[in-house]
Amino acid sequence: MLGVMKFRKAWSQRVFRDKQEGKVPLNTYISKETKEMLDMISRRYDEKMYKTLERIIKEFHVNSGV
Repeated sequence: MLGVMKFRKAWSQRVFRDKQEGKVPLNTYISKETKEMLDMISRRYDEKMYKTLERIIKEFHVNSGV
């Protein structure tokens, strides 16, 4: 039983790591007001916060001609 649990845990970790390929962690501080605005935008588009940030950054990049 213990072997099966270890195997499942190891497999779950591998699946998680495979999903993270091509991504980098981002840890930062933002103001409370900005976080609330980000939450509102995320809810409006029914998406996770990281997806909202990616979308906003990509839209800015396309629209600014950078």
